[in-house]
Amino acid sequence: MNDYLNGAANQLTKRAKLLLHKIPRNLPREFHLLEQRSRDRIHQVLDDLKKNIDNKTPALRLRALRRAVRELDHLETVGIAALNRADLHEEVWLNELIWRITQEISYPLLPPVVTSLSHSYFQIYTDLILLRMPLAEGSFLLHLPDLYHELAHPVVTP
Repeated sequence: MNDYLNGAANQLTKRAKLLLHKIPRNLPREFHLLEQRSRDRIHQVLDDLKKNIDNKTPALRLRALRRAVRELDHLETVGIAALNRADLHEEVWLNELIWRITQEISYPLLPPVVTSLSHSYFQIYTDLILLRMPLAEGSFLLHLPDLYHELAHPVVTP
């Protein structure tokens, strides 16, 4: 069991480091906070893995590995994926739209980064300050109330 746990921890460490290298350089300014939060959380996963690698209790080590896998899955499919689309024309336009909306309504928080990577509907990740929307929604005006609605979530539920 120890060999398996050591191997899994080593593989997760390599995966975390690979995700750090997948973050593009020279991101637009509106992506800087998402980039920093993603980096910080990946480093936290690496720190947690180091702390738990020497734990003598296999059940605790396994629990720590599962937590690390969940966190890296979330960061890879949500945060890092959005960062990799930062220079696409539609993403730039959506982020400009959100910035203008937040200026218009005197939004009390930092504007979230917007990406059109949602596989369901509109959703906001307050932990990453990231708003995801379906790919085609940015081309239609009917999505505007949904953007305002999603912007309200972090204000109402901090």
